[in-house]
Amino acid sequence: IKYPGKHKILSVGRLVWQKNLENLIKASKIVNDELANVTHIHIGKFGELKDKIISLSKKFDLNHFYLLPNTSQKKIAHFYSWADIFTMASVSEGFGVVYIEALACSTPIVTSDIPPMNKIVINNYNGLTANPNSPKNIAKKVMTLLTNKNKYKIIKSNTIKSIEKFEIKKLKKQEARLYKELLK
Repeated sequence: IKYPGKHKILSVGRLVWQKNLENLIKASKIVNDELANVTHIHIGKFGELKDKIISLSKKFDLNHFYLLPNTSQKKIAHFYSWADIFTMASVSEGFGVVYIEALACSTPIVTSDIPPMNKIVINNYNGLTANPNSPKNIAKKVMTLLTNKNKYKIIKSNTIKSIEKFEIKKLKKQEARLYKELLK
């Protein structure tokens, strides 16, 4: 993956209001203004906000922000592994598979401090949680992970073990137990 930048940030998701990309882009600008030498890549199926996101990145002159279309899971896994941090500021999510994928690639996360995100990403354990309505707060959490090497190392060491409960064999056993309970 050939993108410049000392500090590498990844986000993944459709370009829809639930993903709160406007605040994520504003936070990315703050991070780049503060730290410089940042690369932020967003990968996702283009949605209703594509034009707005492109316009916002031009308005803020975000030369460090790259908007890429959806790609294969294998390529996305390379991006997760490439990134220092995975970040999303969603205001609404279903399960949030992207969080599990990032953690499986040992990538610490900064995300919204609301369910279900804060049930997958445990603050100060496998990532940091932020107020999704505050670009400054999101940026502060991202900068904390990018600049505090000790905290980053500890959080990164917890990424993979934090998703063990989502292993498919364990989930299938839980599902079977649930069906047995329902059929009683």
